Amino acid sequence: ERLHRLRMPFGSDIYLWTSHEALDLLSNKDASTSETAKIGEVVVGHTSMLSSDGADHRRRRAASSAPFTPRGLSMTGVSDVIAEVVQTRVASMLQRRSVRLLDETQSLSLEILFRVLGVPPDEVDAWVSRYNVMLRGVLGPTWDLPGLPHRRALKARAWVDERLGHFVGEAR
Repeated sequence: ERLHRLRMPFGSDIYLWTSHEALDLLSNKDASTSETAKIGEVVVGHTSMLSSDGADHRRRRAASSAPFTPRGLSMTGVSDVIAEVVQTRVASMLQRRSVRLLDETQSLSLEILFRVLGVPPDEVDAWVSRYNVMLRGVLGPTWDLPGLPHRRALKARAWVDERLGHFVGEAR
């Protein structure tokens, strides 16, 4: 059991406590994620389940949980997409001499997400690029100045939001 400090660029630190007590603290319904949510807001937004606490978080989670049950995943066909992507990726990894697991799992997750959303295959690279720009925006200062990662992340977020709005509009 130990506290780990990960020094991030620009003075941002992440603390990890490897104990059951730490998990209990993070699982506590009264614990707040407000500071963490500020760091990742450019990726998850300020109104997402990931950046919510307490009753608001529970309300959002309850509203979105049904599609993620085994029945919901089967009814929507998402389980078939997951199975197909995982089987294809694992078969490909088994054919290679070495595999970068983090890269593969990120790519696999994004492929599933984009296929479920209905992103055309020829747009996947653009989505992955914007996603990575958004993630890099979390690491730097949150100053909205030209050339800084946060400014690029905001532009990438606007691009993603506009396209997601298109998918939502089509679904409606």
